Amino acid sequence: TLSDILIGALSKVLEKSKGVDDSGFQTELEKKRKHGNLGFMDMVPVSLTVQYPDAYLAKRLKYIRKVEARERAIVASQKAADAAADANEIYQLAKEKWMAIVTEAKNNSAGGGTNESPPMPVPPPIPAPVHVPPIPTSPSPPRLS
Repeated sequence: TLSDILIGALSKVLEKSKGVDDSGFQTELEKKRKHGNLGFMDMVPVSLTVQYPDAYLAKRLKYIRKVEARERAIVASQKAADAAADANEIYQLAKEKWMAIVTEAKNNSAGGGTNESPPMPVPPPIPAPVHVPPIPTSPSPPRLS
């Protein structure tokens, strides 16, 4: 089978390579790789360990606060829109009931009844839109040297 042929061929190559002295090659690799045990801080990217200037950190904090304020404004705007939609839905239902009463009153007045209809329902107040600030621009970090 093919797997037997491959195993046989690779075994022959492996046996031939055992006779080659590769000790110099191994020492070069060991020299390159010999750093000792790496600690956690050795493995952390430099960008996460760099001390940024206080001015940049202040700008970054201001940016974060602007983003949080914008997110709160978006949530408030969505809640206001939901409340307005709910109020409008209730108004539409009340208006449909009123139209049914008016239509019934007109039909009754044609038959000799009174022509009094209830007052039209008052539309709900339209809430003022919530201001959503524009997307803030992130401060660019200082050049690392």
